[in-house]
Amino acid sequence: MSTQEIRVSDLSGQRIDNPEAELVSVVVTEHPNLEPDKRISLDALPNELKDLGKLSIAAVGLEVTHPGEEAPTRYFLTKANFDKLASARPMDEILAAAAAVKVVRERRSHNTTKNGGPLVNYNEPDYAGLPHKGKIGEKEAAFVRENLEIVNQRRAEAGHSPIDPTSSTDAKRYGFSNGDGMPAEVSSADG
Repeated sequence: MSTQEIRVSDLSGQRIDNPEAELVSVVVTEHPNLEPDKRISLDALPNELKDLGKLSIAAVGLEVTHPGEEAPTRYFLTKANFDKLASARPMDEILAAAAAVKVVRERRSHNTTKNGGPLVNYNEPDYAGLPHKGKIGEKEAAFVRENLEIVNQRRAEAGHSPIDPTSSTDAKRYGFSNGDGMPAEVSSADG
């Protein structure tokens, strides 16, 4: 039995037949249905975002802490609606006279993930061949080539499609040859 990975745009559901197609990465940082610190990632085709500039608004983000509350409530308003909150003088004057707030960014260790877990080294046999962002290192590629059955078993257990050495994408990524000693990506049979 074989499996086939199909890529689609998250926005339109349009199938992406070209494996070399460049998708646009969209990170949703604020949405009423998301928790305040949660972000989600979407993939889209470039033409699906062509009108994004026309659709965007000048927004104002607010964090409001009422007496007796520890955590602020976050709000986003159009600039026009924010300006309506000012009654004594124009909002631009109020902002110019307001005190600046020092923003303290939490610094995280380079030895942990964003969630605090340990970094994964894909050159290690336990992780080699598992899907990840970033380049495939030579150690990882060599382990995958030499232990393809073990790697594909691990991928299947994790719910991922197997690595196919006859696929031009996988052959290029992991350095499989096409049987004549030539790397698959430079084979005359591939065009």
